[in-house]
Amino acid sequence: MDRIKDFEDYLRYTESLSENTIISYINDVKQLIDFAGKSIPEKDTIVDFIYYLSSRGINPTSIRRKLSSIDKYFEFLKARKVVEENPVEDLIRPKVWDRLPKYLTVEEIHRLTGTIDTSNETGIRDRAIVELLYASGLRVSELVSLRIEDVDFENRLLIVREGKGGKDRIVPINDVAIYWLKKYLSIRKKNSPFLFCGRKDIKLTRQRIWQIIKNYAEKANIPISKISPHVLRHSFATHLLMGGLDLRSLQELLGHTTIKTTEIYTHIANPELERLFIKFHPRKKFKSSR
Repeated sequence: MDRIKDFEDYLRYTESLSENTIISYINDVKQLIDFAGKSIPEKDTIVDFIYYLSSRGINPTSIRRKLSSIDKYFEFLKARKVVEENPVEDLIRPKVWDRLPKYLTVEEIHRLTGTIDTSNETGIRDRAIVELLYASGLRVSELVSLRIEDVDFENRLLIVREGKGGKDRIVPINDVAIYWLKKYLSIRKKNSPFLFCGRKDIKLTRQRIWQIIKNYAEKANIPISKISPHVLRHSFATHLLMGGLDLRSLQELLGHTTIKTTEIYTHIANPELERLFIKFHPRKKFKSSR
């Protein structure tokens, strides 16, 4: 926690902030670090943290304040050359953070994939991207970093490299994703170790993946406000939980450091499970025997 002490000194002696403000900033950043399990969380983890706060009933004003504290922390780290970029600065700051993670229905997933023209290499690549995101629950940063060698086609597994001393994880994928990955690689005219590439054999960026998904969502008449690569991750998690997967297994698949992160999905799945129970259980209503 030396970085926190340095950050505290920076706020006190360089920024000359009041003690109450310093305490607030430090508490917010400590909460994020405790949630993430490390002192420099990635952007995707920060997004999950915001959703986690929302699922716990934290009001939007408090969430925006915490986001400002985190922004200040990363600006401090950037100035000290601990990080190259501030992952918070390009986060969209909506007026309301009180909604739980959005997810697509199974029908919307079918509509999304059905709009992709797979008569050419680009379309087949895009279909493979969407199918893989939904089949694996990968973060978009993990997707763009995948190498061809990370796919075990025989055993239908992905090796997700955490990097920087992190623990790699193994993620199973379904036959549909395997089919489109094989089809893509069989026609791919690229000379790159990375799985998904654009022009000049350069791996696709996170921004490009978002744009690809947005374009197909528009064609499928899915509201843009409801779609992003992270929404496909949420859809993967939510559908598995609705299907009966236990929370610990889901934690492993998603690569969450703590179970607290995974628990945000119970707030989505439980109402749906209750609705299905009421709809399908043969003894859903009490009937008097008299």
